[in-house]
This record gives sequence, C-alpha cells and structure tokens, in this order.
Amino acid sequence: MSRFLYVLVVLFFVGTVFLVMYEKIPVIEAFCSVCSTVTTLGYGDKSFNSGTGRVFAVFWILTSTICLAQFFIYVAELNAESKQRELVKWVLTRRITNNDLEAADLDEDGVVG
Repeated sequence: MSRFLYVLVVLFFVGTVFLVMYEKIPVIEAFCSVCSTVTTLGYGDKSFNSGTGRVFAVFWILTSTICLAQFFIYVAELNAESKQRELVKWVLTRRITNNDLEAADLDEDGVVG
C-alpha cells in the first residue's frame, strides 16, 4: 500500500508543480485541478492549455488515474482480507454442533470424510 501511496503523492506533486510552473495557475487552484483530474471528476475549472501542457497531460493523467485505481484496489483487498480473517477466526473458535456435522455429510452416507 505504501508504494502506491508514495507514487500517488509524487504524481499529485508533479502535476501541481507543472500547472504552477507552465500553466501559471496559483498553487491552490493547481492542486484542486490535479485532484479533480486524477479522480476523473473533471470540473473543467483549469486545464492544460499550452502545447507542452497537453503533451504532459496525456501521460500524466493516464499514469496518475491508473495509480489511483490501483491504490483503491489495494485498499479494497485489505478490507476483504480483514473480513476473511474475521470469518476464519469465527469458524475456528466456535463449537461444532450435530447440525454442522450433518451439513458436512455431503453424500449423506452418515460419514464425514
């Protein structure tokens, strides 16, 4: 997770600095524009207007949006793993009942194998 988070922070920083330096947008507005662009909201307040800015935007938008998606996937996987560990712990610590054994006898031959 930390790898994706670090790359995402760097991409946000690079995008903000680029907008400030090349597109002459104030820092706060540049950061807001970066956030709306990467999250694909795209309010359209500020954009890449110069030729250099548009070339940069093609690669930066693709990279940063994919990185953000990978970060969210990783967070979702962590959540799913946590839920799975809780379920395994619950299953392994509960008492087995006769109903559990009967349910485990899939071929109904009276033996759980």
